[in-house]
Amino acid sequence: ALTDAQAKQAEDVQQHAMDMQAVKEGQADQREKHSKALQSVRDECDRRVEKAVSAMEAVLNGQLGDIAQLKDKLDEMADALDKHAKEVAALKDAQTKQDENLQKNAIDMHKEAMSAIK
Repeated sequence: ALTDAQAKQAEDVQQHAMDMQAVKEGQADQREKHSKALQSVRDECDRRVEKAVSAMEAVLNGQLGDIAQLKDKLDEMADALDKHAKEVAALKDAQTKQDENLQKNAIDMHKEAMSAIK
């Protein structure tokens, strides 16, 4: 038979084992709560990041549309400037030809006048 001291010691050991089991279960519960809380935070962060990315994509897509419109307008302006430059060059050529004809006519008239004088 066990002595009172041994019985008390056995009872203390058993109580300690139950206390340790309770601590283990408590720690497991805490780990589970923390894990759920962390997952909730991760989910919220993912949702916010996704929302921010979507907003930035919308802004960028709008800017790309604006840039495309500006490019089209610039292309139109460049075409108009090319056309204008060709028109100016044609007018310049016509003016040069007219100046040459006037000079030729003046020379011819001068020759005729000189011939008439002789």
